[in-house]
Amino acid sequence: MRIAQFTRQERILKAWLQFLSVGFLAVAILFAIIPDQTLIYMDDLGATFFGFTSPSLAETSFGFWWGIAVAPLFVLALIAFQAQADWLRKNYLVPVIIWTKFFSLLALLFGFILSEQHFYMIAGLSIDGGIGLITWFYYGKATQSRN
Repeated sequence: MRIAQFTRQERILKAWLQFLSVGFLAVAILFAIIPDQTLIYMDDLGATFFGFTSPSLAETSFGFWWGIAVAPLFVLALIAFQAQADWLRKNYLVPVIIWTKFFSLLALLFGFILSEQHFYMIAGLSIDGGIGLITWFYYGKATQSRN
């Protein structure tokens, strides 16, 4: 069913936000359940496909830090869901996603520069940067489509 009150650009952004809400939720659940194994697997992918050798990442207990890292993903999933569900009233929530991804990108960049360099940091930089830029692009197009 086509939603007539939305422009084409708004429908694209709504679909992107639906994708993000599911993606944020999936990543939050993955990191909540098996955080260390996920990072080790990502480092292994970097070594296998790109020849990027990372220092050994022993399984540790980052429970406190993962709690801090995973909680915003659940919030981002909720924000993306609310923004797409009621786009005309809650479009102000989309810049929160953009800014969050920008600051996450900066944190990963500083972490990559100042600590041991792991492939999961490069993957995080690429993914967060991509999400931020794509969301910014679609948000700009959607807001301009009403003018």
